[in-house]
Amino acid sequence: QLNKKELEDIATLFSLNKGETYVKLNVVSKEAKAPFSMNVRRFVVDPNDELIHSLRTILDEESVKLVRV
Repeated sequence: QLNKKELEDIATLFSLNKGETYVKLNVVSKEAKAPFSMNVRRFVVDPNDELIHSLRTILDEESVKLVRV
């Protein structure tokens, strides 16, 4: 469960770490019937160690994954 400040912090991290990797979110919501995926086209990031660590601090260790496709 994220609040507005956490979402803003994540957006700031994405802006500060621009790169060539697309961001995809898997969203779980009590309003949705099932989890859904969302491509975040506004942000293309450099998935460096600092970004991953910062995201895991805001979200949690298990919620942030780097997947090569």
